Amino acid sequence: MAFAPNRLTLATGSNDGTAILWDLSDPTQPRRLGQPLTGHTDSVITVAFSSNGTTLATGSNDGTAILWDLSNRAQPRRLGRPLTGHTGSVAATAFSPDGNTLATGSFDGTAILWDLSDPTQPRRLGQPLTGHTGSVVAVAFSPDGDVLATGGVDDAAILWDLSNRAQPRRVEPSLAGHSGPGVWGGVLP
Repeated sequence: MAFAPNRLTLATGSNDGTAILWDLSDPTQPRRLGQPLTGHTDSVITVAFSSNGTTLATGSNDGTAILWDLSNRAQPRRLGRPLTGHTGSVAATAFSPDGNTLATGSFDGTAILWDLSDPTQPRRLGQPLTGHTGSVVAVAFSPDGDVLATGGVDDAAILWDLSNRAQPRRVEPSLAGHSGPGVWGGVLP
C-alpha cells in the first residue's frame, strides 16, 4: 500500500488482482474511490504514486506493472499497455522525483527502468539491471533522481548511477552487512 503525496488518498493491492483507491479526507470514515483497478491476472503486490500524485503504478505476481492516470481520482484510467519484461513477479515499484522514470524490481533478480516521458507509451530504458543473486524486492530513487538503489533478498543493496538513464552504471561496491533473510520494502519472495 502507499499514500499519495497529498495524504488524502491511499492505494492498496490485493490477492484478487486488483488495486483500490481510498479517500482519506476524513480518516475516521475512509471511502472507496471508484471501482477497483483491474488489469492484472494475479495478486497486486506493490503500488507507488508519482511525486505529483497523478499517476499510480501497480506491480503484480503476473510479472507486469500497470500505470494508472489519477487526474480524476474517482475515475482512474489505465495508461497504455502493461509493462512487460520481467520473468518473475514485479515486487517493487518507484517513480523518480520528476515522475519521468519508473523503476520496477522483480523476483527474477532484476530491476528495469521505464521512460515515462509519454506515460501512454512507456518504453524500457536499456537492459535490465542485474547483479543481485536473488529477488529484487525494493527500489528507491535518490532525491535528485540520479541514483537508484535496489535491494534484494541476497542481503545486499546495489547503487546505480543514472546520469545516463539509457546506460545505468553499477556503483561498486554493493552495500552489504545484513545477515539472514531480510524483508526489503516489506515483501518476502
